Amino acid sequence: MSLLFILVPLSLTRMLLLLPPGGLAIGADRTCVNITTGEDKRCYPEFIDFMPLVRDVHASSTCGQGGPETFCIVDEGNRTHCDLCHHAHPHTSRNASNMADVDLYINKTFWVSERRPKGDVVITLSFNKTFEIFYFIIHFKSAIPRSFSIEKSVDMGRIWAPYQYYSDDCQGVYGIPPDKVITRQNEQEAICTTLSKNERKAYFSTIDKRPSGTQYQSSPVLLDFMAATNLRLTLKHMQNMSEYGVHDSSADFFAIEDMEVGGICKCNGHAGRCVFNSEGEYVCDCQHNTAGPDCERCKPFYKDRPWKRASEDDAQECHMCECNLHAKSCRFNMKTYISTGYVSGGVCRKCKHNTAGTHCERCRDEFYINPEAAGSVASPYRCKACDCDMLGSVSRACDQQTGQCRCKEHVVGRRCNQCEKGYDAANSPFTPCIPAKTSHIDYINLCEPRVCMSDDKRVDKDRYCTHDFVFAGRVVQMLTVGTWYQFTLEVPDHTLFRHPPDFEYKRDQPFVVFIEQIMINCDCGNMQEGNEYVLMIKDQKSYYTENAFQVKPYDAVLPWTRKRSKKFFLHKERDDRGKCRALQYS
Repeated sequence: MSLLFILVPLSLTRMLLLLPPGGLAIGADRTCVNITTGEDKRCYPEFIDFMPLVRDVHASSTCGQGGPETFCIVDEGNRTHCDLCHHAHPHTSRNASNMADVDLYINKTFWVSERRPKGDVVITLSFNKTFEIFYFIIHFKSAIPRSFSIEKSVDMGRIWAPYQYYSDDCQGVYGIPPDKVITRQNEQEAICTTLSKNERKAYFSTIDKRPSGTQYQSSPVLLDFMAATNLRLTLKHMQNMSEYGVHDSSADFFAIEDMEVGGICKCNGHAGRCVFNSEGEYVCDCQHNTAGPDCERCKPFYKDRPWKRASEDDAQECHMCECNLHAKSCRFNMKTYISTGYVSGGVCRKCKHNTAGTHCERCRDEFYINPEAAGSVASPYRCKACDCDMLGSVSRACDQQTGQCRCKEHVVGRRCNQCEKGYDAANSPFTPCIPAKTSHIDYINLCEPRVCMSDDKRVDKDRYCTHDFVFAGRVVQMLTVGTWYQFTLEVPDHTLFRHPPDFEYKRDQPFVVFIEQIMINCDCGNMQEGNEYVLMIKDQKSYYTENAFQVKPYDAVLPWTRKRSKKFFLHKERDDRGKCRALQYS
């Protein structure tokens, strides 16, 4: 960090010369809209001395805390004046708040430290708001310290960074060569400046004689350097007062009459003034759809592009998200912003009225565009429920434009709730429609020759690995549903041996297994309530998303015994080691 610290008897003319171009007129451009074009433009609050806004001035050492004590001040004419210090009396108290009363030429109050304080004396100024600082003036009442430093914080005093060192022995005290030249390469470097012991005013400028000083608003480096929420002054070494003719300790103290801090509210070019809010906090009156104490972010519903500091050519106003009146909040997404060619990055959150999408521009999967409201994308009635038939449709989703549900085989109708000609309803989730006038006799040949493998006792690795699902559980319920038997099984985690990668196991949801009555009649997969079975099932497609399964002739349903359980746990162990994978893809 680079800083210029000048110690001169400061006149008003000199102070104006060291302000940014335009001097105090920096606060004149407070309008955030171009009057001629009506477009947003960069704006700034007025330039002020914001010491009256300081929330807290704290000194680590103050005289008179333990009772009345005498101190003597040697003025600039080497004349000695002695006075009393006692914190309990308003006329003799020399508290830290006296440094911020700003009555420099009227009220001659000042702060005084303890006599010969132990260690460094630290003075902290807290603004409770980020300011862009142009100068910091310290009016010393005592002889100026031989060494002292200034630090700043941008996070309310949690972390401190050096601003400037000042000493008659820079190398010896701070390990820094004195009066280092400031260049663009070290504009944020803390340098050390030599001092003259005859001065009583210290003037510190953040922009004077800095390469970017005349164009500081276009220099992110210098703007970051100027920003501060707190300042900290550390007084290190006193002058040898015997050189002034004082040979006792009555003049061995630090004293400051006043401090001045000049600058503007940091509003990032998005506000023309700062005001006190309802909570008594001094904040920017943000424009350009920005928000925050420093206008450092976009308003909640204005995140269609990333927040940026205003520039001379672009106000960088925040843009409203387009949610078609279906959402009240949004977030910024960089990937979306890039994919649109840096045009729109707002993503709507919690779309209402059954809408979905980046801009709530489409209907949710289980809804379609209502023909009666198709012309208005913002209508609260735009999306209508698909209302797909649970038995006849593949899923609850439908075509967004027509509302047509995806029907299972031999099922027709927009809602998939009718059987095509020549088929009757079977009330089955697997085959909702069966050929008309089909009887049990037509299927009797399924038993002879027997094609049912559900009671095949053979359970080797090949058979285990070629099934999508392998699980064991207890039958808790058996129901008749049309031409089907419905079995409900409780399946613990440890007996769910095998399943596809995209299967989501729901511990609180039992498994439902459907077996056609004709298979049960052929003694295939015959299960009884209260008993435990192991099932091996393949080729379930989308049915297992609902924890529902259909047992087919090539699947297996076997009683769950202790001897059989050892084999399945062994197969699972091998499966976990990748043995099944080699078999499946060989």
